[in-house]
Amino acid sequence: MTENFVTAHSRSWVPYVIIGAPYAWYLYCLMTNPANPIVPDSFRYLWPSDISAEFFIGGSLSFRSLAYLLGNHPLAITSTVLMCFLAAETSLFNTFKGTRYLTNCLFALGIAVLFDSSFILGIHQKVSPKGFFVAMHLLFIASLFRANGGFSSILAFIIGLIFVLSRNVAPYIVIASVVAYTPFIWSRKHQPKIFSLLLPLIIVSIIAANFTREQDSSVQMNAANNMLARVIDHPDLLKKFVSSYGMPPGPYIEACQNYVTPSTVVACFEHTALATSDMSTFSYTLLDDPWGFSEWVKKHGAESWQDHLLLEQPIGTFTEFASAFRREFETPFGGSGSNLLPFDAHSGIRALSSATRVTTLWGICILFIASGLAYLMFSTPSIVAGASILAGGSVANIFVSYYGDAMEIGRHTYPGYATLSIALGMLFIGVGFAIITNFRNNLDR
Repeated sequence: MTENFVTAHSRSWVPYVIIGAPYAWYLYCLMTNPANPIVPDSFRYLWPSDISAEFFIGGSLSFRSLAYLLGNHPLAITSTVLMCFLAAETSLFNTFKGTRYLTNCLFALGIAVLFDSSFILGIHQKVSPKGFFVAMHLLFIASLFRANGGFSSILAFIIGLIFVLSRNVAPYIVIASVVAYTPFIWSRKHQPKIFSLLLPLIIVSIIAANFTREQDSSVQMNAANNMLARVIDHPDLLKKFVSSYGMPPGPYIEACQNYVTPSTVVACFEHTALATSDMSTFSYTLLDDPWGFSEWVKKHGAESWQDHLLLEQPIGTFTEFASAFRREFETPFGGSGSNLLPFDAHSGIRALSSATRVTTLWGICILFIASGLAYLMFSTPSIVAGASILAGGSVANIFVSYYGDAMEIGRHTYPGYATLSIALGMLFIGVGFAIITNFRNNLDR
């Protein structure tokens, strides 16, 4: 009996070896052949002085805090983010694994294939919050399903709070994820979790979103980019913003028209830059101009753009997004990480999605809504529910990132497409689980 227990216990570690082995190699490569992790935005997260009030104003407080605790050492930061990926992968496995050894080994292999991808791993190799943000998004989904009161709910709230503060789009993802998760809570009769965990997360997200919009100067720069690339070059829309939203008219309009595209950043204010790096706050600051454009952007830019998108023309907004979604889904901005396998799993996922015509926004929504309903109505693995909620948050991420800044759209939406691809992979695994379980049950009968 003791021998059987030891054998079973040793076998239980095999899935974790499957998950963890690639990370040992990646960590070794990272330390022996370190790449330059510094990018233009890195200065925003490397706080070299004592903590002050400005420390808490920025695009990613949690990532800035992590970098500060690690002494702003680039290799330590990238290695820690890599370990966050490992924690996310392990948490997803622990949350959705089954009771059978062979099935769990296959599940661990499937998860490892999803994460062992240049499309995913390239995101951790730079001093940027995107890799940390993706890892925390996945940890957040796992923590929602593991929260059952007590310490697990407290831990889920802490992870959710860290995620909310990981990037300025995260509050919107949390709200979308909580809304998508609520039906699964009701089906399990865990209604108290709504008030003890989900409602506090929504409140924190709303507070964080409002604070970021009012205090984070990078949001003002994003609004200015949208005006330059999406408003000024369109006469009818420009006229509307001048007459309805109070955008100041001036010679800068003629200077900037036909001069900016969504993939470039140029200067059209008397040949000076639109913004400068403010080393007192380690963020960006809009430069003053003689026409009052920057002042208007600071006070009204983000709000005016939001009203235009969601109140004035919601149908046109979603139609444009649906068109852009398919284009970016099929040819996304890619990572540059190592890949142990001779193939990239996410290229296969996109190819399968294209073959089944699930590359449109509506196709993705129908697929995951149907999956969620199948989970609620039939006996399907919980990973199907997890994939549906992850997909809902990912689409929200892509939407906010797409309209949040007209410059470098591919780079900004990349994390959303990365987690959406993982959600599709998890859904395929869940379908496989359902087929295997049904086959085993028929054999048992």
